[in-house]
Amino acid sequence: MEKEGTLAVFGGRYSNTDKAVQSYFLKQVHPEKIEYFPEIDEVFQSVISGDAKWGVVPFRNSNEGVVKATEEAFNLYKNIIEINGRTQMKIDHYLVGIAGALLEKVATIGSHPQALRQCKRWIEEHLPLALQEEKESTIFAVESVAKEGNPAYVAIAPFETSEAWNLKILAENIGPEKNETEFILIVRKEA
Repeated sequence: MEKEGTLAVFGGRYSNTDKAVQSYFLKQVHPEKIEYFPEIDEVFQSVISGDAKWGVVPFRNSNEGVVKATEEAFNLYKNIIEINGRTQMKIDHYLVGIAGALLEKVATIGSHPQALRQCKRWIEEHLPLALQEEKESTIFAVESVAKEGNPAYVAIAPFETSEAWNLKILAENIGPEKNETEFILIVRKEA
């Protein structure tokens, strides 16, 4: 199996997009390397410029609909970019914080806007006074929590992030029971 090109991925290692790459898209494409980008548009730009041969971004969520940044990028680059693969994946959200964090002491919750909206009901029920801070991705929220070291600051993120950043899980499966996201593989259109 010959490896070729770069795969551009939205988010970071252990993000839901990365999980889609690891569990599905790497069976379809065989990149020499994977690069992670904090913005969806940056994934599109990397594929358009030829820096990456493929890109993977979230496209649609069963509860929140089309991911706005992906939709905007598609509208902007519809003559250049096409979809070359799709996968649907169940999304589970976890509330994670540093050692010493307690659910009853949470003041701020950081995450991607989609994750915050998907967990809205749980937040209203369990942490109605907590401020919600939008981040570029769930991974950037986790990195902020780990770097800040404030037990009152937590993130909504995939399970794997707790181990990767040495964080503890304060609550699990806080999103809707039926919560799936479609991820897409994008490529530059043939000339």
